[in-house]
Amino acid sequence: MAGNPGDFSIGDFGLALEITVVDRLGVADDISDGTTLEMHLTDPDEVTTVYTATFTNSGTDGNIQYVIADATVLSKAGQWSYRASIAAPTRTFRTVPVDFIVVA
Repeated sequence: MAGNPGDFSIGDFGLALEITVVDRLGVADDISDGTTLEMHLTDPDEVTTVYTATFTNSGTDGNIQYVIADATVLSKAGQWSYRASIAAPTRTFRTVPVDFIVVA
């Protein structure tokens, strides 16, 4: 998994939330055969919204990202989290959540 992205401010956009899918040993999984890439973003009220993610590179390095599309996405101050879900023809990947703070 990518490290904690640090603090964001309400209304920030154009920034990427990136995550690396790893196996139990911490080695990046090749997810290049993923057909559905999703980033699940959970706000401080524990409401989760699912966004379409993209490969950061080719997917062979296990990295995907969601670029925050507009100023309405990060609409509340507090602790947020995000996690990835990737569907491939023969398997599904899910990551553990990464927490981050949104400040006013």
